[in-house]
Amino acid sequence: MQKHPINVFMEYFQAFEGVIAGSQPWSSLNDYFARDAIYQVKGVPFACKIVSPDAIVSAMHRSVMGFDMEMRSRLLEVMSIHRVKADELKVDLISAYGLGPNNVALAPVSMNVSLSADRIQSLTDDYDSELVGPVLERIAASVPEADPTYV
Repeated sequence: MQKHPINVFMEYFQAFEGVIAGSQPWSSLNDYFARDAIYQVKGVPFACKIVSPDAIVSAMHRSVMGFDMEMRSRLLEVMSIHRVKADELKVDLISAYGLGPNNVALAPVSMNVSLSADRIQSLTDDYDSELVGPVLERIAASVPEADPTYV
């Protein structure tokens, strides 16, 4: 019996956050992706398309280590999840990055998730460039060494 798509996504999301916290190895995320999974990032200068669990996890690791870990603090929160179709979800999140004392940057992102057999078939981070552009500029000015690129 297949799991509910929201449960599959939330298990992945919690594992992702666990990896960032250091409680699990990055390779543990591979199991959440289908063999031919696709990860895309849209609406930002570092937009990309990555195929296969190994490549996806490696790219996420690079981006987190080059960007998220350069911040004084980081918070990624799920704001809402909508089931679009039986095996598709739209997830709205907010990212908060601490740049310094009393200096926080907020960036909204929508994720489109397609599942197949309890695994992520495709995952797309879709940023609104009008909203995120100024946030990225502010981050670059405050933390110039931060590199959000995946590849």
